[in-house]
This record gives sequence, structure tokens and C-alpha cells, in this order.
Amino acid sequence: MSLSAVELANTRHVYAWILFALWLLFCLRVLGQILVMYAGVSFLPRKEEWFSGLMPYPELLGSQVILVLLYGKAWFDLLAGRGWFARPSATFGAGLLKFGCTYLAVMILRYVLRMGLYPRERWVGGCIPIFFHWVLSLFIVVLGLYHLQASGDGLGAGPLLGALGWGWCALVLTAVILWGGYMAAPAVLGWRLGLRRSIFAVRAEKQADCAGEPLMDVFRPYRAVRTSILIFCFEPGGRWDHFQEKLVGKMWAERGHTVVLVSEASSLASALQWAEEQDCFDREVVVWPTKSIRELIAQIRCGKYPEQMSGLAKV
Repeated sequence: MSLSAVELANTRHVYAWILFALWLLFCLRVLGQILVMYAGVSFLPRKEEWFSGLMPYPELLGSQVILVLLYGKAWFDLLAGRGWFARPSATFGAGLLKFGCTYLAVMILRYVLRMGLYPRERWVGGCIPIFFHWVLSLFIVVLGLYHLQASGDGLGAGPLLGALGWGWCALVLTAVILWGGYMAAPAVLGWRLGLRRSIFAVRAEKQADCAGEPLMDVFRPYRAVRTSILIFCFEPGGRWDHFQEKLVGKMWAERGHTVVLVSEASSLASALQWAEEQDCFDREVVVWPTKSIRELIAQIRCGKYPEQMSGLAKV
């Protein structure tokens, strides 16, 4: 049943102000990070707390500005009662609801895994990016609900499930479980190998050589004040091999080591030079003598750990 003009206007204004509140929160998040990064503001959380490190900050800021403009256009369209975002569409609303619910479910699971796996993070460690992903996903969900209600589909359990679809819900649930398994895989692998439990969240980085090309993968234990550096030199392999190498790198980083993965022997000198320039480790660098993941796992199962191999290489 379609809404009357007065009912549609009232519904639109309610949703517009909810969207405005979410938009304003995200704007404050962007402003806060700018102040920390460029103005040296000290009363806000330090810069490492504001982003996960998956994207360099200039690129991240550019994407944030785009989102501020796009989300701002959406709430202003609803407030003004005109524009593309204000025209009710059940199809558009269902699509937004599917994407927004998936996005929100992934971010909730991300929080649960972070707090469950890493004791040093409980209960708000590294949560600024996660919280504002909740804000962004809720904005999409609320906008989708507006389109469903304004188009006359209603907001009961039946219409909502009809908009999402049982098949879509099953697909999303499967994808979220698989993603959660991937995130927990380093901790599970360490447990299966008999290592002590995970302690630290991990920040993954790409280090580049002088030509600007990626030289090595670096995994840093977050909130670890002093760490040793483990350098693994694996023989070049396929994507599956590289995936397993990253899994093992993160596994050791979760246990307090800064891990460097280099795929060519010629890169070892560059990795050692990089290690010399670091100021947050205990002056011990271990070059692990292994060629493949299978050989590495066999060594671990035989009882070889970084603490027993500290004489292999030192800076």
C-alpha cells in the first residue's frame, strides 16, 4: 500500500535526520584523523588507532572524502524531498538492505574475532575503524529501509525477509563464516602446531624497494613494545604458496614477533638493512632457514622455535 503525500513527507524527514546523525559521526571521524595526522593533536587517540593500515592514509582520506560527499548527498536529498536518493524504489531499497546487512555482519564479526583472539585489544582496542564501519553500514541499511517503507512494502518481518531473500541470507551467512575462518586461521594453525595462544593483533604492510616495487610483506604485532624480527626467505611459488606464507607470517606476529617475508634470496640483504633501521625491536634478528611452508611446519613440529634459533643472525 503506497503512502499518502503527507505520510511520505513525514517518513522522509524522520529518515533524513537519522541519516544526518550517522553522516555527522563519520564527518567527525574524518576530521579527527586529519587533526591527529597533520595537526599533531594530542588529546585524541594516536594515529595508529585510526586506521588498520591496509591502505596508505592519503588514499584512505580520498576515499573518505568521496563517502562524505556521497552520503551527504543522500541525506540532503531526503531532507529536501527531491533528488535521486529521495525517489522511493523497492528494488533499490532491497539492494541497499542486502549490501548494508552483509557489510554490518562482517564488521560485527570482525569485532568479535578481534576481541576474542587478542587479549591485548579488549574491549576497545583498534575499534575506531570498526565502529565507523558500523556507522557506514547502518547508513546504507537505514537508507534501504526508507526506500522499502516509502515504496509501500512496509517494514515487517515478512517484507524484510522478502526483500533480502532466503537464498541471499544463506549465501551471506556462508560468506561471513568463511571470512571469519580466514581471519581466525593463523590462531588455529598456531594452536594445531602446539604454540602458545595468540596475543597481539597484527598490522600487515607492504614494504617497497628504491624502485617503488613491493619488496616484502611485513607483519607487525600491534601494541608490542619490543619484538624480535623473523625473516623468512621462501622460494618463489604460486598464489596458494604466498597465501600460506602470509598465514604463517601472521601466526608468528600474533605471538609477538615482527615478521618479514621475502620471496627471493637477493632480497635478504634489503630485509636486513630494513631491520637495522627499525627502533622498536630488541636488536635480535632471526633469519629462518627454510624454503617452503611444508619444511617450515615440519621444523616447528620438531620443536624449533625463534627463541631457540637466535644465534642464526643478529644485527
